Amino acid sequence: MANGDFKKTNEKKADGGDSFWDMDFMLPPKKTTAAFSRDTEAVEVDLTHAHDVKSSGSVIPKKGTPKPASAKKTEPIFAYEPRNPLIKKVSVWHWPSKYSFYERFRADAIKYYHMTAEECPFVEFFSYMPQFMQLDRNQLSYYLWWRDNVRRRIWLRTDYSYIFLYIYETLNLPDFISPAVGLERLCDIWLAYREQFPKLDRYLTEWVCDYCLVNLMEPPFTRLAPIMGAILDRASFKEFYLKSDSDRESFYVSALINFASNYNWRAGKFYNEDTSELFETHIEGAFLKVIRETAGGGRFPDDAKMFIPARLTRDAFAGALCAYNIKRRVDVEYVSCTRSPEIRMLVTDIIKYAENSIRAILGVKSRFNASSLTDEIKKHITEYFEPFKPEKKAKKDEEPEYMKLYEAAGDSLSPESALDIEKRSWEVTNRLIEAFADDKDDISACEEYEEYEEYEEYDIEDIEADAADPDAITGSISPFVIEGLNILLETSNGSNDFARWSEKNNMMQDTAAEIINEALYDTIGDIVIEDTGEGYCVIDDYLNDVLGIIKNGNQKC
Repeated sequence: MANGDFKKTNEKKADGGDSFWDMDFMLPPKKTTAAFSRDTEAVEVDLTHAHDVKSSGSVIPKKGTPKPASAKKTEPIFAYEPRNPLIKKVSVWHWPSKYSFYERFRADAIKYYHMTAEECPFVEFFSYMPQFMQLDRNQLSYYLWWRDNVRRRIWLRTDYSYIFLYIYETLNLPDFISPAVGLERLCDIWLAYREQFPKLDRYLTEWVCDYCLVNLMEPPFTRLAPIMGAILDRASFKEFYLKSDSDRESFYVSALINFASNYNWRAGKFYNEDTSELFETHIEGAFLKVIRETAGGGRFPDDAKMFIPARLTRDAFAGALCAYNIKRRVDVEYVSCTRSPEIRMLVTDIIKYAENSIRAILGVKSRFNASSLTDEIKKHITEYFEPFKPEKKAKKDEEPEYMKLYEAAGDSLSPESALDIEKRSWEVTNRLIEAFADDKDDISACEEYEEYEEYEEYDIEDIEADAADPDAITGSISPFVIEGLNILLETSNGSNDFARWSEKNNMMQDTAAEIINEALYDTIGDIVIEDTGEGYCVIDDYLNDVLGIIKNGNQKC
């Protein structure tokens, strides 16, 4: 405060004290405004030439006025039509919003791209979104050493975070890594480490698809052929991974098999590395024969019913660390298999009926029903598999060694030899009578067991123990299993007799069914009863086997 102000305050205080509280002089001066004019007289203004109006404001444009020519046009970077018949058009766009929080990663990736390191021990590394700046000195050295070996296809010990750092580096450096080399590296590291790190399937199935779409490339079918089944199970855009170098019918059959079936035959218990080629070849071959034989005349749906137009927008490299100038949006126009329940049921049953024949080739009993198939379709599938049926083993001319014991004696028959045979047989009979006469306890024990068999209820712990022990049922079927099978055969599907019988034996019907299936598995080679949704019943394919077991089953003594 200035000296003059102090003086003015003291003077007011000397005047009597009341003016001391008048502090307006300390406030900033108020702005004065001119008095508001109340004149409402109209004034005519000529707006013929809007630019001649002198005003500090701007003319309000009319509604619908086009944007200035300088506005950015919304057009894709490029668009193209792939060779895949299901994919009609692919449009690749710049990412619509700008961000800078991954620019540091790209700068570091460029900095370290040509760096190498000497051999060094493994160092653990974990990060949810791995970046170079998170590595300490030892981790960076190991990553550079590990990366040198990966580029030479030598697969050293690693962690998830090292692998993802390598993938992010590949995605973010298109100016250093050509699309062909980048795709090869993604496939290399995927196939090398997927068994050790199963989560790679989930991410690389999508990122390889995006990498190909953005770089106008086809899927690497040859490289990924060994794991194509796993890819098709996980891919969100399955149509991309369909091979298109075959004829039209084969291509569409492949689409239907992979997308329009309610049954995943690749997840079956008999599908493995040794049988995969057999399944892939014959399921597609049988399906293709059905298409060729039944196409036309309304017996099989046409393309318009099987495939419907669809659109898809993909966030390229979703979930990956990706710089703004690398990130892309991809629009896809394609046709997809219809979700019609009728077609799905038809495709599912064709696959199941074909698998029955494949199981026969493998020596396994069939188990699938195909109720929706006509006799004509079944006939075509059977004709397809006719050349592949296993040959029946020819009977050997030589008889087994034990059959010689049953051959007639070479000596000529005579009354003397007949008397000798009779005499020896009576001697054997007498020895057997003497042996059993000394073992009355065993006979009484057998009688007690026969009495026990007359009871209708069984101890669940004993039953489950017998089912779990293969030796306990070798050569015999327990009374519990026989009784359960009889009830299932005597009642119709949907009956509650099996449920009431299970409850009577103090167990759930699922447990009783499991015990029966376990007891007969070694004999049949498959489950023999199943839940249809309305109740348990014997599978039709094993009906004769079950009747034979009940008729000829041994009883324990």
